[in-house]
Amino acid sequence: MAGGVKALALMSGGLDSILAVRVLAEQGVPVTAVHCTTPFSPTARAQAAELARAAGVPLLESPFADELIAAVLRPHHPRGRNLNPCIDCKIGMFRKAGEIMKADGYGFLVTGEVLGQRPLSQHREALMLIEREAGLERLVLRPLSAGLLPPTIPEERGWVDRSRLLSVEGRTRKAQFALAEKYGIKDPPTPAGGCLLTDPGYSRRLSDVIGNGNVIDGHLAEVLRHGRLYRMEGAARLVVGRNQADNEALEALMVGGERLLKPVSRPGPTALALAGFPDNALPAAASVVARYTDHEGDRPVEVEVGGGEAPSVVLSAEPAIPAGAVLV
Repeated sequence: MAGGVKALALMSGGLDSILAVRVLAEQGVPVTAVHCTTPFSPTARAQAAELARAAGVPLLESPFADELIAAVLRPHHPRGRNLNPCIDCKIGMFRKAGEIMKADGYGFLVTGEVLGQRPLSQHREALMLIEREAGLERLVLRPLSAGLLPPTIPEERGWVDRSRLLSVEGRTRKAQFALAEKYGIKDPPTPAGGCLLTDPGYSRRLSDVIGNGNVIDGHLAEVLRHGRLYRMEGAARLVVGRNQADNEALEALMVGGERLLKPVSRPGPTALALAGFPDNALPAAASVVARYTDHEGDRPVEVEVGGGEAPSVVLSAEPAIPAGAVLV
């Protein structure tokens, strides 16, 4: 049916994207998957790799952090309830895919989008707007909902049999789970909604550092996944681990210009003072760290401060949240 025309499929790491690939594979369409990697979807990369491996399709990876961060800072279309610029994100991913299609000879793009599943980006008008602004008008095939949408070029040219595509609509997932069972997909993944930009707590922390004029990059996006964020006096920001996993992550993530704080006289959290943290605010940061240790009453806790150009020092800190320190 496909006549050798290759399809490129956006692989989010959720169930719908792999189902779209499987629907086309049944028609003999050669499919390659591509996953756009971002720091805001920490589990999606591994999920996409596992799903592609199980389906037997090759998987490309395309870095997408810079484009998504730019969309977070300056969205052209309305955001969702939090910091999620879903429409801008989709347009950017489609453009990335379009570049790969042009360079490597793919005939059309495939997505797992379901009509009406997401109120912001998957209603009919949004679907058409996204592909149009991405320069892929009528070249985006959505196999799960194609029967409810206008025919695309791949269908009209006989690369895909439209009669074998589906007409799934809405937020219920019964049809998808039935398809997963048909294709032998064990433990179907949740919808690819694991974007941290939809999380109120994460969005609040990210908004705080954006409002403070910090440069948002993949590193900072990753750091804010771990621990509590304290707004200290002025521009100082401190991330305090909540558990051992946070502590290990913060220590591993530290880069030049940041300072690491660790209690040495009592068990307690690791904290990361973000770049630009002034030296005169370090005693207050040490007090915050001491507050979360297994301390004895008001007795001081020794906190080591390392990193930066200066040698490590040990501060004697009272376990307290100082005036001016605000949990974001």
